[in-house]
Amino acid sequence: MCDCDLSFLSNISDEETYRFRLPSKLLGELLAAHNGGVAYRAGEREFRHMYGQRMRLVNVGPTDQVAQGLLGYPVCSVCGAVRSPYASDSDLAHSSGGRPGGRGTGGPARNTG
Repeated sequence: MCDCDLSFLSNISDEETYRFRLPSKLLGELLAAHNGGVAYRAGEREFRHMYGQRMRLVNVGPTDQVAQGLLGYPVCSVCGAVRSPYASDSDLAHSSGGRPGGRGTGGPARNTG
């Protein structure tokens, strides 16, 4: 993939107190939607230059945790808030519904995407 423009679904807010860059693993999938294209052949190889090719990019989690087979991010089972995968044990316990009036049980769910 080269020479592409990626559109976004939402802006990143500068109002967050604790922002940092987290190396994460992205996987991509070509979708069926595109605006046509041109096919080329060079020997046994075929190349396609697609216009407006749509892609789905999925953030499957922090690079170091994905390498260990742990996908996604902790998600609170009560309110749906996403926590950092490096949050403290007490914060993750809070995410599992262990708060006053909380209905959740067990650990936090993990979400990808």
